[in-house]
Amino acid sequence: MNQYSQKLGELAIYWLYEDAKTVKIEDIFALEKIIQHQLPQDYTEFLMNYNVIAFDNYVEFPLIEECFGEDWKSIDLFWGIVYDEARDIGHQYINNYKDRLPNGLLPIASDAGDNIICIGIAEDIKGEIYFWDFEEELHDPDDEDLEDPFYNTCLVAHSFSEFINSMRIEEELD
Repeated sequence: MNQYSQKLGELAIYWLYEDAKTVKIEDIFALEKIIQHQLPQDYTEFLMNYNVIAFDNYVEFPLIEECFGEDWKSIDLFWGIVYDEARDIGHQYINNYKDRLPNGLLPIASDAGDNIICIGIAEDIKGEIYFWDFEEELHDPDDEDLEDPFYNTCLVAHSFSEFINSMRIEEELD
């Protein structure tokens, strides 16, 4: 039993890889070497107990404040430390997101539309959770919004534990 067992049980998770349900501390250290930062402790605990998971239900989480006209966003699956490059945090960070995300953010999950949920690994934002909207990503170097590296992100939670505990199964609309 760990701090996430009850909540993740309520959300009906399943593991994507039967042979990679958990990771060892050595795997965490290897990832930290790749990203050149130490992971927040609550997120390390999650990786060691769950690693790569998805949900049987449509799961959503609130944003701290309205962002891109929305108060809630969804999550499809958590990435982890795994042999599948498409869902491996280190591979995705180095090969796809390091130069696109604001400094100090690490991609850890995605929604069904390929937007990314990130965790802060830099000291000033360590542990904070952000939603990164790829559709809002700017490519024009003359755009004024590029002066703010967080222009296409929304703060979700101040810690990974807070993020997990804020999740719920989407309510059906009548």
